[in-house]
Amino acid sequence: DRRQRQMCIETVLVDVSHLNDHGFADLLEVAAKPFVATHSNARALCSHKRNLTDDMIREMVRRDCLIGLNYFVKFLRDDGEVHSLDDIYRHTMHFFELGGKKNLALGSDFDGSLLPECLNTPAKAASIYEYLISRGVSQEDADGVMYKNAQEFFRKNLDKNTVTIGDAVLNKLIAFAAVGIIELADPPLCDTEADLLFREKPLRWKSGRGCGKIGGGGRLGVCRR
Repeated sequence: DRRQRQMCIETVLVDVSHLNDHGFADLLEVAAKPFVATHSNARALCSHKRNLTDDMIREMVRRDCLIGLNYFVKFLRDDGEVHSLDDIYRHTMHFFELGGKKNLALGSDFDGSLLPECLNTPAKAASIYEYLISRGVSQEDADGVMYKNAQEFFRKNLDKNTVTIGDAVLNKLIAFAAVGIIELADPPLCDTEADLLFREKPLRWKSGRGCGKIGGGGRLGVCRR
Protein backbone atom coordinates (compact mmCIF):
# COMPACT_ATOMS: atom_id res chain seq x y z
CA ASP A 1 0.00 0.00 0.00
CA ARG A 2 0.98 3.68 0.07
CA ARG A 3 2.79 3.35 3.40
CA GLN A 4 4.87 0.40 2.21
CA ARG A 5 5.87 2.29 -0.91
CA GLN A 6 6.87 5.34 1.09
CA MET A 7 8.90 3.21 3.51
CA CYS A 8 10.77 1.65 0.62
CA ILE A 9 11.51 5.05 -0.91
CA GLU A 10 12.88 6.35 2.40
CA THR A 11 15.83 4.82 4.25
CA VAL A 12 13.72 2.42 6.29
CA LEU A 13 14.69 -1.09 7.27
CA VAL A 14 11.48 -3.13 7.07
CA ASP A 15 10.76 -6.01 9.47
CA VAL A 16 8.39 -8.66 8.06
CA SER A 17 8.05 -10.92 11.10
CA HIS A 18 4.58 -9.56 11.90
CA LEU A 19 3.37 -9.36 8.30
CA ASN A 20 0.80 -11.85 7.04
CA ASP A 21 1.34 -13.64 3.74
CA HIS A 22 -0.50 -11.02 1.70
CA GLY A 23 1.51 -8.24 3.30
CA PHE A 24 4.74 -10.09 2.52
CA ALA A 25 3.71 -10.47 -1.12
CA ASP A 26 2.85 -6.77 -1.32
CA LEU A 27 6.23 -5.84 0.10
CA LEU A 28 8.03 -7.90 -2.54
CA GLU A 29 6.47 -5.69 -5.21
CA VAL A 30 7.88 -2.46 -3.78
CA ALA A 31 10.98 -3.37 -1.74
CA ALA A 32 14.01 -1.64 -3.18
CA LYS A 33 16.50 -2.90 -0.59
CA PRO A 34 16.97 -5.96 1.63
CA PHE A 35 14.65 -6.34 4.62
CA VAL A 36 14.60 -8.45 7.78
CA ALA A 37 12.49 -11.05 9.53
CA THR A 38 13.74 -10.38 13.04
CA HIS A 39 12.11 -13.41 14.70
CA SER A 40 10.69 -16.03 12.33
CA ASN A 41 11.39 -19.72 11.80
CA ALA A 42 10.61 -22.18 8.99
CA ARG A 43 6.91 -22.94 8.44
CA ALA A 44 7.82 -26.29 6.86
CA LEU A 45 8.96 -27.45 10.31
CA CYS A 46 6.45 -25.58 12.46
CA SER A 47 3.18 -24.39 10.95
CA HIS A 48 2.76 -21.14 12.89
CA LYS A 49 1.38 -18.59 10.43
CA ARG A 50 4.12 -16.10 11.22
CA ASN A 51 6.88 -18.52 10.30
CA LEU A 52 8.28 -18.24 6.79
CA THR A 53 7.34 -20.54 3.93
CA ASP A 54 10.10 -22.06 1.82
CA ASP A 55 9.25 -19.70 -1.03
CA MET A 56 9.54 -16.71 1.32
CA ILE A 57 12.89 -17.96 2.58
CA ARG A 58 14.23 -18.47 -0.95
CA GLU A 59 13.12 -14.97 -1.92
CA MET A 60 14.75 -13.45 1.14
CA VAL A 61 17.96 -15.32 0.38
CA ARG A 62 17.83 -14.07 -3.21
CA ARG A 63 17.46 -10.49 -1.96
CA ASP A 64 20.26 -10.77 0.64
CA CYS A 65 17.84 -10.32 3.54
CA LEU A 66 18.37 -11.27 7.19
CA ILE A 67 16.34 -13.82 9.19
CA GLY A 68 16.48 -14.14 12.97
CA LEU A 69 15.71 -17.47 14.61
CA ASN A 70 12.78 -17.31 17.04
CA TYR A 71 13.06 -19.14 20.40
CA PHE A 72 9.32 -19.02 21.21
CA VAL A 73 8.20 -22.62 21.71
CA LYS A 74 5.18 -22.25 19.39
CA PHE A 75 7.48 -21.09 16.58
CA LEU A 76 9.84 -24.05 17.03
CA ARG A 77 7.38 -26.95 17.29
CA ASP A 78 3.67 -27.33 16.65
CA ASP A 79 3.24 -29.05 20.02
CA GLY A 80 5.38 -26.46 21.82
CA GLU A 81 7.37 -29.20 23.53
CA VAL A 82 10.91 -27.85 23.25
CA HIS A 83 13.37 -29.45 25.66
CA SER A 84 16.71 -29.06 23.91
CA LEU A 85 18.56 -27.07 21.28
CA ASP A 86 17.77 -29.73 18.69
CA ASP A 87 14.80 -27.71 17.42
CA ILE A 88 17.00 -24.65 16.83
CA TYR A 89 19.37 -26.96 14.96
CA ARG A 90 16.53 -28.37 12.81
CA HIS A 91 15.37 -24.91 11.77
CA THR A 92 18.95 -23.79 11.19
CA MET A 93 19.63 -26.70 8.85
CA HIS A 94 16.39 -26.08 6.97
CA PHE A 95 17.41 -22.48 6.32
CA PHE A 96 20.86 -23.70 5.26
CA GLU A 97 19.34 -26.19 2.83
CA LEU A 98 17.44 -23.32 1.21
CA GLY A 99 20.64 -21.34 0.72
CA GLY A 100 20.46 -19.19 3.86
CA LYS A 101 23.88 -19.74 5.40
CA LYS A 102 24.71 -16.03 5.02
CA ASN A 103 21.22 -14.85 5.93
CA LEU A 104 20.55 -16.48 9.29
CA ALA A 105 21.02 -14.84 12.69
CA LEU A 106 19.74 -14.98 16.28
CA GLY A 107 16.35 -13.37 16.67
CA SER A 108 15.17 -14.64 20.09
CA ASP A 109 11.79 -13.06 21.11
CA PHE A 110 12.92 -12.36 24.66
CA ASP A 111 10.35 -9.59 25.11
CA GLY A 112 7.35 -11.47 26.46
CA SER A 113 7.06 -14.87 24.77
CA LEU A 114 7.18 -18.35 26.30
CA LEU A 115 10.73 -19.61 25.88
CA PRO A 116 12.10 -23.09 26.56
CA GLU A 117 14.27 -23.54 29.63
CA CYS A 118 17.34 -24.03 27.44
CA LEU A 119 16.89 -20.65 25.72
CA ASN A 120 15.29 -18.33 28.27
CA THR A 121 18.34 -16.08 28.85
CA PRO A 122 20.98 -14.59 26.52
CA ALA A 123 23.64 -16.58 28.41
CA LYS A 124 21.84 -19.84 27.60
CA ALA A 125 21.35 -18.76 24.00
CA ALA A 126 25.11 -18.41 23.68
CA SER A 127 25.31 -22.21 23.99
CA ILE A 128 23.74 -22.45 20.52
CA TYR A 129 27.25 -21.95 19.13
CA GLU A 130 28.80 -25.04 20.71
CA TYR A 131 25.69 -27.07 19.96
CA LEU A 132 25.83 -26.23 16.26
CA ILE A 133 29.53 -27.12 16.18
CA SER A 134 28.83 -30.42 17.96
CA ARG A 135 26.25 -31.29 15.29
CA GLY A 136 28.74 -30.78 12.46
CA VAL A 137 28.09 -27.14 11.49
CA SER A 138 31.35 -25.48 10.43
CA GLN A 139 32.88 -22.77 12.58
CA GLU A 140 32.40 -20.29 9.73
CA ASP A 141 28.68 -21.02 9.46
CA ALA A 142 28.20 -21.05 13.25
CA ASP A 143 29.97 -17.68 13.52
CA GLY A 144 27.63 -16.40 10.82
CA VAL A 145 24.52 -17.39 12.73
CA MET A 146 25.81 -16.10 16.06
CA TYR A 147 26.88 -12.64 14.90
CA LYS A 148 28.69 -12.23 11.58
CA ASN A 149 25.68 -12.40 9.27
CA ALA A 150 23.79 -9.77 11.28
CA GLN A 151 26.88 -7.60 11.59
CA GLU A 152 27.48 -7.68 7.85
CA PHE A 153 23.83 -7.09 7.03
CA PHE A 154 23.61 -3.96 9.17
CA ARG A 155 26.97 -2.74 7.91
CA LYS A 156 25.68 -2.90 4.35
CA ASN A 157 22.13 -1.69 4.86
CA LEU A 158 22.32 1.09 7.43
CA ASP A 159 23.76 4.24 5.90
CA LYS A 160 24.92 7.51 7.43
CA ASN A 161 21.38 8.84 7.60
CA THR A 162 19.21 8.23 10.63
CA VAL A 163 16.91 5.29 9.99
CA THR A 164 13.44 4.99 11.47
CA ILE A 165 12.53 1.39 12.25
CA GLY A 166 10.04 -0.53 14.36
CA ASP A 167 10.98 -1.43 17.91
CA ALA A 168 10.97 -5.12 16.99
CA VAL A 169 14.29 -4.53 15.23
CA LEU A 170 15.63 -2.56 18.18
CA ASN A 171 14.64 -5.31 20.60
CA LYS A 172 16.28 -7.97 18.49
CA LEU A 173 19.58 -6.11 17.97
CA ILE A 174 20.62 -7.14 21.46
CA ALA A 175 19.67 -10.75 20.85
CA PHE A 176 21.55 -10.81 17.53
CA ALA A 177 24.64 -10.05 19.59
CA ALA A 178 23.94 -12.21 22.63
CA VAL A 179 27.47 -13.59 22.54
CA GLY A 180 29.16 -10.24 22.95
CA ILE A 181 29.32 -8.19 19.78
CA ILE A 182 27.17 -5.52 21.40
CA GLU A 183 28.28 -3.82 24.58
CA LEU A 184 26.54 -1.03 26.40
CA ALA A 185 28.01 2.36 25.61
CA ASP A 186 28.12 4.88 28.42
CA PRO A 187 28.31 7.79 27.79
CA PRO A 188 26.41 7.71 24.46
CA LEU A 189 28.47 7.59 21.31
CA CYS A 190 26.08 9.88 19.44
CA ASP A 191 23.17 12.19 20.13
CA THR A 192 20.64 9.87 18.50
CA GLU A 193 18.01 7.98 20.50
CA ALA A 194 19.92 4.80 19.81
CA ASP A 195 23.14 4.35 17.96
CA LEU A 196 25.45 1.68 16.66
CA LEU A 197 29.13 2.07 16.02
CA PHE A 198 30.15 -0.57 13.54
CA ARG A 199 33.53 -2.01 14.34
CA GLU A 200 34.94 -5.49 13.92
CA LYS A 201 34.09 -6.28 17.53
CA PRO A 202 32.26 -5.16 19.52
CA LEU A 203 29.34 -3.16 18.23
CA ARG A 204 28.53 -0.56 20.85
CA TRP A 205 24.90 0.20 21.59
CA LYS A 206 23.31 2.90 23.69
CA SER A 207 19.67 3.87 24.16
CA GLY A 208 18.88 7.49 24.91
CA ARG A 209 16.02 6.24 27.07
CA GLY A 210 18.39 4.55 29.48
CA CYS A 211 21.40 2.27 29.37
CA GLY A 212 20.29 -1.16 28.25
CA LYS A 213 16.60 -0.29 27.96
CA ILE A 214 14.71 0.19 24.70
CA GLY A 215 11.30 1.79 24.86
CA GLY A 216 8.70 2.11 22.11
CA GLY A 217 9.47 2.71 18.46
CA GLY A 218 12.73 4.58 18.16
CA ARG A 219 15.28 5.94 15.77
CA LEU A 220 18.44 4.11 14.92
CA GLY A 221 21.48 6.11 13.87
CA VAL A 222 24.88 4.99 12.68
CA CYS A 223 27.75 6.84 14.28
CA ARG A 224 30.77 7.18 11.99
CA ARG A 225 34.07 7.87 13.73
